[in-house]
Parts: sequence; structure tokens; C-alpha cells
Amino acid sequence: MSQIRLKKSAPRLKAPANACLMRYRAPPTRAQHQTRRLGERVSGCSPRCGNFYRETPLAAGAIAFALGALIGGVTPLSQPERDRLRGVVDKAARTGADLAERGARMVGDGLESAVH
Repeated sequence: MSQIRLKKSAPRLKAPANACLMRYRAPPTRAQHQTRRLGERVSGCSPRCGNFYRETPLAAGAIAFALGALIGGVTPLSQPERDRLRGVVDKAARTGADLAERGARMVGDGLESAVH
């Protein structure tokens, strides 16, 4: 009985299966086209980057330094780094809190003198 059902349903499944197959054999998709265009644009960027570096080496160095600082700031610290920097971090936090407190006091004093 199940063999009879399979024989009857096989022709009905053939059309959707062929449609799926044709979709995957279709010409390049939009994503493939965009990927190819991006590759072309990136390959054209290389000479411009070289020219920028030759014309403005200080700006290129500053950009590289900023990118390095950004990556370093985002990267988590390892355990040995945390152990070595613990005293420095504590001192920096205390100093920052003291500066914030002084700033708040100065603002408060300024407001009081402006009101009186």
C-alpha cells in the first residue's frame, strides 16, 4: 500500500524539486554580485592608500595609532595583566573619584556665588 502511494506522489513532488534545483542553478544572486563589486572596490583602494601614506605620513601614523588604541581598549585583559595593573587601577580610580568630587564642589561653590 505504501509503495502505491509513493508511486502516485512521486510525479507531484518532481515539479517542486525541479523548481528548487533551478533556483540554485540560477545566475549569480544579488549577494554574489555585491560581493564581487566589493572585491573590485577594495582592490582599487590599495593604490589610494599608498598615495595617502606617502602624501601624509603623520596622519596615516595617527590613524594607525588610534586603531591600535581602539583594539587594545576593546580587548579584554589577561589574568597576569590584571594582577600587575591592580595597584595602578585602584590608584587611578581613587584619583578619578577625588577629581570628580573636587569638580562637583567647585560647581556647587560657583552656583552659590552666582546666586548670592
